[in-house]
Amino acid sequence: MSKLIKNRPGGPLEGRPVSGIDGKWYDQFGREIKFDPKDIKYSDLFWSRNQPRGIKEAMIDNIVSASEGGLFGCFVAANGITDYDKERLSAYRVLAKQMGYEIGEYKFNARSGNATVPIWRQRC
Repeated sequence: MSKLIKNRPGGPLEGRPVSGIDGKWYDQFGREIKFDPKDIKYSDLFWSRNQPRGIKEAMIDNIVSASEGGLFGCFVAANGITDYDKERLSAYRVLAKQMGYEIGEYKFNARSGNATVPIWRQRC
């Protein structure tokens, strides 16, 4: 008579990913989190530039507030996504994944000059 309970009494089991001593990221069950190599490359380029103080904290705030609505948006160059935009968007994706969020594929909107993407909290 063992039935799976879809809704846990305390809500869904959530945990934050952690960085291991080997430099890799792991979820709360010890499974390795895989990152897209292009995102890692572009994100590293973004952070290698001298970013202003507080940019990481501002990005974290943007990710958290966007996750409440399920849609993340970021202004980009009006004529399309530049290399710098790719670096910034990848930095957002990697940071979000480290925080336990998942970001889908970016879509460029030429009329509004921004890139939007669905965002959600990773569930077990």
